[in-house]
Amino acid sequence: SPGTYDCDQQSCDFLPYDLKIINRDNTGNYITHDNTQVIDWYHPLLDGINPAMFISFNGGNHVAAASMSNTQAENTQLPSMCGAGTNGWLTAPYGTFNSIIQDENDPSQTLLSTCAIGSGGMIISTIDAEFVSESDKPLLKNMLSHQVTPYPDDFGPATYGFELLINGQARPWDTLTNKYSTMYMKSNANLEFSFSTDALDALDADWELRPASGTTATNWDGNPLSDGSYDHREDDTHSSTFCVLDAQSSTGCKQDAAWVVTLFLHDDDGHTRVARINLVTNDTRADEYNPVPSSSIVDRLDYRDQIEYYGTYNSSGKEWDVYLLHLGPTGDLTLHFDASNSSDADATDGTNGIKQYMWNVMFDEPWDARGSSGLSGHSDSVLSSVSHTWAYKFQNITVDPTGQTQHKIKVELTVVDQADKPSTNADKFRIYFYVVGEGYGDEEPDVEITSPVGGSTQTGDYVFINGTVLSGSENNNVMIEVAFEQGDLDLNPTQKFAKKTQGLYNSTSGLGDADSFSISLRLSDLYTPEGTPKTVYIKITEGNGERWIIHKSIDINLAPKVEDPCIANPDAEGCGDDGPGTQGGGGGFGAMGLILAIIAIIAVLLIVIIATVLIVRARGGSSVEGADDTSFAGVEELDPVEAYVQQLVAQGYPEETARAYAQQYYAQYAEQQGGG
Repeated sequence: SPGTYDCDQQSCDFLPYDLKIINRDNTGNYITHDNTQVIDWYHPLLDGINPAMFISFNGGNHVAAASMSNTQAENTQLPSMCGAGTNGWLTAPYGTFNSIIQDENDPSQTLLSTCAIGSGGMIISTIDAEFVSESDKPLLKNMLSHQVTPYPDDFGPATYGFELLINGQARPWDTLTNKYSTMYMKSNANLEFSFSTDALDALDADWELRPASGTTATNWDGNPLSDGSYDHREDDTHSSTFCVLDAQSSTGCKQDAAWVVTLFLHDDDGHTRVARINLVTNDTRADEYNPVPSSSIVDRLDYRDQIEYYGTYNSSGKEWDVYLLHLGPTGDLTLHFDASNSSDADATDGTNGIKQYMWNVMFDEPWDARGSSGLSGHSDSVLSSVSHTWAYKFQNITVDPTGQTQHKIKVELTVVDQADKPSTNADKFRIYFYVVGEGYGDEEPDVEITSPVGGSTQTGDYVFINGTVLSGSENNNVMIEVAFEQGDLDLNPTQKFAKKTQGLYNSTSGLGDADSFSISLRLSDLYTPEGTPKTVYIKITEGNGERWIIHKSIDINLAPKVEDPCIANPDAEGCGDDGPGTQGGGGGFGAMGLILAIIAIIAVLLIVIIATVLIVRARGGSSVEGADDTSFAGVEELDPVEAYVQQLVAQGYPEETARAYAQQYYAQYAEQQGGG
């Protein structure tokens, strides 16, 4: 009879399982054909019934004057009793509660449902099937002929032995909505629909396609489908193309157009499973491909000399780059990484399609404190809207001073695309690093200076600093600078250039192990009559000088430079009209006088040498008869320098000046003879 049956209102004795029946038997509260929603048209209870039949129920006044609440939550109530330890609905494991017809305005109110309990079950209906079931209304007949039985163990809900497949793959399941997660598609996506099941009995498949509520879309054949309408197919497997035309879209398809696909599976006994998935056209969020991470080290001048390529390391069947990092004076080194080369093949907006970069650093710990960084390492993430780059500070030395104990730091990159899909573990990008302290493996350059010898006397116009780099130039970047003033070695490049043009500074660079060098400095302007000591300062620099700068020096002596006093002072003693510098009545000892003096020296020396040779031959037994052994008596004892001194004195030079000239020019002559 009409009325409300609710255990909360002392009606527990009337209906089993505390069924809560709501009285709708009053004007304005009836459930009419306009708000009657059939959820499962394909259940055996609705065989032979079509939507138009509901219009004539109860003389067209209403379809039902009561409804059953399906929201009771106690384990002893419906729908919980329809599933062991679950909420009892079809989507739950072991759930069997099937709401076949419900109030469209209030889905919590059911008009016709089934529930399998134990070895049997029940049909619950608030529709007066006896009154409305005339010859053309077979609802009562179907209810009387249908037997509710337990569900087969192998016919579970979606993800429990049954999967809705799109393009052969199961979609992720959303436990909050009890349906598959929304699938975003590219424009004009062509999808193939099918299913898989563990059920042994034959199943009938029915597919419904509807526009999302409040929108219009297209049917299975691509034709317009209005809001509230649906299109039905019975094939187990079929395909369809999805596109709502939009001339304003760059793809020709409306973005965010949405459909709802529902799959109903029934066996011959009316056991039912239902699965739903929402489809949305969105070229940005469509996710057909996995994103692929990629990264490189940003080349920066501030650490370029502290990082070197160290080969590769094989991990997971791939070769990954390994680098050796040299910490600086501060004991750390900050590297910058660029991940902009990461990509997602789904991207269509001109970007790389990446939404987020996720960095993870493993095993960053000292060589003598392994395990101190933990298993999770250090993680960081950067949104692509903020930056494609990331920086990390290395400060733990991973190689012991001997190089015998060492381990690698691993930097990993994964990415997330605009559809919130991360890259796969197999696609993780990796870079490995060894970290050493400042100066590790960088020996001091060993440079040997072979000449000039310390304390040697120089007489030439140039002194040549010669030597060899024996070792320590690991990168062929040793520079050697020389100068007569130590401060000149620290001048700026412009100042050094000026000194070099004067012959007071010089350098050579790019020297490696076993390379020889020869650098000259000009001496010609540095000689004095008294002679003078001089120091050659040497600066040896490796690279930019941050590691090795070595200073050396060599002391040398410059020979006295003898000059004609008559040139410096024409009025000096012995100079003048009658003096030794006179030429044609002119004043001073000019160039012609000097030339004549040199000729005289050579002539005297030749005479002495010839005489000496003849005497030696005669003493050895000359064949010339009557040779006089005393014709050149005393000549063999004559010193050539002394002879020249006497010659100059005879010409009017002071003895001191003459002796200095003789010593200088005899030394030059002797050197020429020795070289000839």
